[in-house]
Amino acid sequence: SPCAGWCAVLEPAALTEAWEIPASAARRLVAMYGSEHVRVLGHAAREPELLQSLAPGSALLAVEAVHAAREGMAMTLEDFLHRRCDVMLFGEDGSREAAGEAAMVMARELGWSPEETRRQVAAYEAASARATAFRSGDKASAAEAAV
Repeated sequence: SPCAGWCAVLEPAALTEAWEIPASAARRLVAMYGSEHVRVLGHAAREPELLQSLAPGSALLAVEAVHAAREGMAMTLEDFLHRRCDVMLFGEDGSREAAGEAAMVMARELGWSPEETRRQVAAYEAASARATAFRSGDKASAAEAAV
């Protein structure tokens, strides 16, 4: 095997079993973070609730938002969902369902007030609408979203 011993660390099935996370989340962690997935999951060692998906059926875990805030210098919800984990464009429906929960996780990490948390969600939803307007095929909606 070209990767000899270190591939065992990147085996999603082992993560699924060891951390009790969905297979889709394990595959996502390995694909997004490579061997750094160990550092991401390490945030959940004392807070196992962080291993929960941010939305039902989502492969995106709360621990990823914590990692982005603590170590990735993510300061906004959009920064996390768009730049750090790339779900704004490639997640189902722009990850809108996960945005609220991700905002709550980031609010705890970054000390956001309830007002700031709502503002972060609204800003993310607006950015997501602009970024995904092309999907509707309606030129008027795409132009409106660009304003």
